[in-house]
Amino acid sequence: MCKKKHIDKKVGNVIAISRYLYQHYSKQNCNCILLPPIFSEVGNGRIIKSNTSNNGNVLRLVYAGSMSSKDYIDTLLKAIMRINKDEIRITFDIIGPEKAQVKKLIGIENLEKVGIYSHGKLPHDETVSIVEKADLSVLLRMDKRYAKAGVSTKFCEAMMLGVPSICTSVGGTDLFVNDGVNGFLVENNEIQTLEKTLLDILKLSREQITEIKNNAILTANELFTAEKYREQFNDFLSKCI
Repeated sequence: MCKKKHIDKKVGNVIAISRYLYQHYSKQNCNCILLPPIFSEVGNGRIIKSNTSNNGNVLRLVYAGSMSSKDYIDTLLKAIMRINKDEIRITFDIIGPEKAQVKKLIGIENLEKVGIYSHGKLPHDETVSIVEKADLSVLLRMDKRYAKAGVSTKFCEAMMLGVPSICTSVGGTDLFVNDGVNGFLVENNEIQTLEKTLLDILKLSREQITEIKNNAILTANELFTAEKYREQFNDFLSKCI
């Protein structure tokens, strides 16, 4: 912390990835620009079409990450188990953690029986192939500084693919989400909260889910392309001289 304060005093020009950092350095009268993750090809002109297959009523969730202390999926897993008690209404693909980790987390041996599929670590192209088939991604975090100061590239990449996210409302990456329009927000990561949110989403028609997915692509095109920030960035650079 002391090292950060020392560096902060010497900083004059800042590219801030999040609104939290932008506001922090703007208060210090820094020359500052808010620049989220930028991708060369966003959405790629894609349009998601409604799924009319026999399993179209099953909600497909995906998580790609390391299941570290900053990501919380244990309560989500338990909420899914409750909902899938009598029939599989939700499938959840988990990429990154080993199957043994997931089994230990929720205390069951047969994950597939409750709609949970743990793939372990996969190459990026295989990860993308699974993510783009999902209805929703998940980004569940605690209301702490790390969640406010950073922006999840996993969230941005998923949105580019037309996969909106269920996010905890903490004032970080979730600020890109308009609840029920291009994703979903939850107040906390408790089982009851997540279960209610999932049950509400399950009430939506396949057409409504498809609309939200396409809204996610529109948001990605608006927020994560270089063209949007070109003029601002040139202005930022001119003030750096």
